[in-house]
Amino acid sequence: KIEIENSKLSYQEVELQMLSDLAQLYNSYENNLIMVGFESESADVALVSLKTALERYRLGSLSGLEFREFQRSYLDAVTRKISAQFQAKSTEVSLLLMSGRLQVQ
Repeated sequence: KIEIENSKLSYQEVELQMLSDLAQLYNSYENNLIMVGFESESADVALVSLKTALERYRLGSLSGLEFREFQRSYLDAVTRKISAQFQAKSTEVSLLLMSGRLQVQ
């Protein structure tokens, strides 16, 4: 009787840990999706700034070094956006694996 009760408790412990891990992973996934949105907006703003800087450069009111800084800012913003997208997809795959909706072969 005691062994059966211990087995039930062990099962419940593993089940609770799994549910806790799933909840934590889901929260991470939601946060990563929010970050994708923020970084997408940031990349859009950086692109507008770059286009404006290009016009100023063509008109001669912006030096080559200053224009390069706008290019660098845009590249950094796009890199952060791609990184956020990768993190979100990585977390999504982990969720699918843990929930059994994705099988590794």
